[in-house]
Amino acid sequence: MGTPALLTITDEYGEQVFYRRHYDGYPSHVMPNLAPVLERIRAVGSNDSYGLRISDVAALVAWVGVEEERAYAKDRVDIGLPNFGKMSTWLQIDEEFAHRGYFSHYYVLDLETLSLYEFMNA
Repeated sequence: MGTPALLTITDEYGEQVFYRRHYDGYPSHVMPNLAPVLERIRAVGSNDSYGLRISDVAALVAWVGVEEERAYAKDRVDIGLPNFGKMSTWLQIDEEFAHRGYFSHYYVLDLETLSLYEFMNA
């Protein structure tokens, strides 16, 4: 059974983008996984000459997922196993699915405060 997670990226205008992660949604995996995204948005957000667009951050999250999946596939091939993929990447979903789906962990990437928050489903 997987550990599903929902990531909501929100900005100061109330715009939201939602991502679902089917497996590996626990904080010990997700927080380090999203650390490069958070580091990048803090660097860009602290520089007044650049704008921080939610679509750019969403693309960064997708890129992190692709890189993680690529590393997983390489590790499996290196030890002689077939690569079936593991669906631990971030997949963009619509708002309706985000609100009706069950997730073990919820994460909010807030572009206004340049922070990443984690909430566990009780």
